[in-house]
Amino acid sequence: MRTIRLRKNEDRRVRAGHLWIFSNEIANLDQPFVPGEIVEIITYGGTFVGRGYINPKSLITVRLLTRDREPVDEHFFAKRISRSLRLRQQLYPGEQAYRVVFGEADGVPGLVIDKYADVYVLQVSTLGMNIRLNEVVGALPLAGVEPRALVLRADTPMAELEGFSSENRVLSGELSGPVRFEQDGLLFDADVLEGQKTGFYLDQRENRRAARDLLKGLRVLDCFCYTGAWSLYAAKAGATHVLGIDSSSPAIEMGGQNARLNSLSSACTFETADVFTKLEYLAEAKEHYDCVILDPPALVKSRRHIKQGKAAYEKINHLAMKVLSPDGLLISCSCSFHISPDEFLQILSHAARRAHRSAVLFELRGQSRDHPVLVSMAETAYLKCAIMHIA
Repeated sequence: MRTIRLRKNEDRRVRAGHLWIFSNEIANLDQPFVPGEIVEIITYGGTFVGRGYINPKSLITVRLLTRDREPVDEHFFAKRISRSLRLRQQLYPGEQAYRVVFGEADGVPGLVIDKYADVYVLQVSTLGMNIRLNEVVGALPLAGVEPRALVLRADTPMAELEGFSSENRVLSGELSGPVRFEQDGLLFDADVLEGQKTGFYLDQRENRRAARDLLKGLRVLDCFCYTGAWSLYAAKAGATHVLGIDSSSPAIEMGGQNARLNSLSSACTFETADVFTKLEYLAEAKEHYDCVILDPPALVKSRRHIKQGKAAYEKINHLAMKVLSPDGLLISCSCSFHISPDEFLQILSHAARRAHRSAVLFELRGQSRDHPVLVSMAETAYLKCAIMHIA
C-alpha cells in the first residue's frame, strides 16, 4: 500500500476529524499514485493518520475512510452500512423512505444510499467509491439489505471531474416505472432512475412536518415544487389552494399524479414555468398568496459563484415577498453549503428591506435527521429552512 505524507503542520484539520485532504496539503504527490487506490496517510513526522482513497486529479485528493489499519473490503462497508441502517431504523421506525447512508457523516465519503419502500438507490460521486461498487453491493446482504431492486445513480456532475463515466442503471432485481412509497400519510411516486437526486427530496421531511400546522386555510404558492411534496403536505394540512411551479415538465406531471394518488387534485394545481419569471408576472399582476414556499436547487455551486448566487437568493426572496399577502408566511430554503446560516439570514434581511417588508423568523431549521451532520466537517451541514412571518 502506498503512503501519502502530509506537509508539515498540514495534519491538524484531518486529525481534528475532517475527512478531506487537499492536494496542497500533500508532500509527495509527485509519486505515481493510481487514481482510486487505497493509501495510508501519515503526518510529516511519520505518525499514522488513517486510510483513504486517492484521486490525484481531484482538488480533494484523498478522502479518509478509516483511522485504523483495516482492509477496505465488503466487510468494511457492511459494518458501516449496518451501523447507519440501525440508526435510521431507530429514527424512523416502520417508515418506508429515508436516507440509509449519507457519505462523510456515515464514514463512507462519496456514497449515498436511499431507501424507497423495497427499492434501494446507490448514488456514487467519487472515483474511489465508483471503482468499489462491487464491494458496496456485496456488502448490502451482509448488512441485512436485500431489496426488490437495486439502482445505481452515477450521473452526478462530479463524474467528469472525478474521471468516471456517468450512468444510471438497475444493478439487480426488476424495476418498471416509478417507485411508490408512503410518508406521513401521503403516497408518492418517485422516478429513482431519472428523477432529480435519487428521485425525491428526503432531506426536507422534518421541515415539511414543522410547517404543517401553519398552513390550514391559506393559499399557498410552492416554488421549485419538483414532484409536489411541499404542495401535498400543505393541501393535506388544510390549505385552501396550492399552486406548484417548476421548470421541469416531467416533475410537474408527476406532481399532478401524486396529487391524484392522494385525492388532493381539487386543492393542488401544478404549472410548468420558470419560477423567477412567474414570480415577476404575479408581482406585476398584484396577485397575492398567504404563503410562499421557496425550495430552489443550489444557487451557489462553488466558492467562485458565491457573489452571483447570493444575488439570486436575494432576488428570488424579494420577489416572493412582493407576492405575499400582508402578514404572510414565507418558507425559504437554501441547499448551498457555501452559504452559512448567518449569511442566509442576512440575504433574507436584505430582501425584506428591498420589498419594504418586515421579516420575523419563527424558526431556522436544517436537514432531516437521516442526513446527519459530522460536526468536524462543516461541509456536511448544507440545508437551511427559514420559516418566517412577513408583515
